[in-house]
Amino acid sequence: YRRQGDWRQARTCSERVERLRLETGRRPPMVDTSARLHLDTSAHAGDLTSAHQAFERMQELIAIHPGYAPYAHYGPAVIEALRGNLTLALEHCERALVLAPAGEHPTWPWIVNCKLETLIELGRLEEARDAGSGYLEQARAIGLGVMADHVEVPLALAEARLGDCA
Repeated sequence: YRRQGDWRQARTCSERVERLRLETGRRPPMVDTSARLHLDTSAHAGDLTSAHQAFERMQELIAIHPGYAPYAHYGPAVIEALRGNLTLALEHCERALVLAPAGEHPTWPWIVNCKLETLIELGRLEEARDAGSGYLEQARAIGLGVMADHVEVPLALAEARLGDCA
């Protein structure tokens, strides 16, 4: 919140961390963005072991930090996709997207990417193209910028496999 200039919300969060520390007698874990980056990198590298490790590191944060709620499904989506359980991965992507709407959660592009890549792997190319087109409109509407590549790349792949190259 500080980076966004919302000092009041930043103070509210700091006070909540302090209250938790006083109530539990221990300091709550700080929001660990390295675990999130570890999971995303593992997904793109196709590294199942690393994805498991990243998801394990996130468990406590998922339990106590509302901002990590989408990871309760995005983590398993990545893991199941890497295992080849694509239908289950897709189900987890859908659940994660409910918790991380476009423009409201920073993980949205990664979840969308996982969903589109999973649809492509399932051979559901038309569905991937149509969903990708809708997601790209959302990405542009929220000013996603460079992160739109998480939508653009699998969308282009689906279009290419369908012969929709322009």
